[in-house]
Amino acid sequence: MDSLRLALDVCRKVSDQLDVIGNYTAEGGMNALAWSDEETQSHQVVADELLKIGARPIQDMAGNVTGLKKGIARQDVKGVMIGSHLDAVTNGGRYDGRAGVLVGLAVLKMLHEESKTLPHDVMLQMFRGEESSRFGKALLGSAMATGRSS
Repeated sequence: MDSLRLALDVCRKVSDQLDVIGNYTAEGGMNALAWSDEETQSHQVVADELLKIGARPIQDMAGNVTGLKKGIARQDVKGVMIGSHLDAVTNGGRYDGRAGVLVGLAVLKMLHEESKTLPHDVMLQMFRGEESSRFGKALLGSAMATGRSS
């Protein structure tokens, strides 16, 4: 149960930091447009936490970040990916996207605290530009990550 408490504490700390970065207010919502300084800072906050818990952050050409916690190398077992996005439309919802990132962070933190290695890799995926109202097309980061950006 201590690992759950520690995971929730990390998620609360990160969420508070994301509130500050995105100038969150209950009346005004969240502001972290796609590929903005706010979105970049948000990714960095989570990447810093990933390093602390032994999950290596890897950034692709689109700026998507994957936090990788290696499992036991087995050919017959695929990895598990958890995540979402950290960008928001102007005055967007506080947990839209963020919730999926925080859940993944919590899972990785609990694995770290319990010194568990699973039979597969566990990845926290943070896509860039999923709510990319700035560019007139949504889901840009995941499209680029999967080769579907055309």
